[in-house]
Amino acid sequence: MPKIRLTKHGATHAFGGSDPIPLYSLDATQIRSLGTINVSTVGPLTGTGGQYGPPSPIFAMDPNRVLVPLAATLTWQGTFSAGETVTIMITARYHDRSISSITRSATAPGSITLDTADLSRLYTHDKFITRIDVAAASSAPSTSVNTIVTVYSLEIYLGQLPQVVY
Repeated sequence: MPKIRLTKHGATHAFGGSDPIPLYSLDATQIRSLGTINVSTVGPLTGTGGQYGPPSPIFAMDPNRVLVPLAATLTWQGTFSAGETVTIMITARYHDRSISSITRSATAPGSITLDTADLSRLYTHDKFITRIDVAAASSAPSTSVNTIVTVYSLEIYLGQLPQVVY
């Protein structure tokens, strides 16, 4: 089974070599038990008239894992009409069925990247994110703008979680 070595770079051995010094060695099973990276891309339908379209859900790959969003890339594509604003909403759904959301808006095509500081409103003490919903809304009565959102999350195994039904 392949192993991954976590090393301290820049250190030197007592014999003067400059090879990295191994600190830990983990096999694939141990890495999966600690957590995995989840990269999910969704393209929610854009609602019109200020109403959000149906949300596109992002789930952990295993129902006994929770999501810790690390970053997200939000992209607006297409032609905006005069005065049109398209808003993307990212909603964290927690194990206790409560939610928290953040929104970002654009008036022209482009992309932005949200980091952990931007996503920090989704982090709540003593609550675990079991699902992330992404939805989009246009202020115009009709739109040709599409949105694409990629969420980069860490999935952490916490043992048996209670079944959550939304």
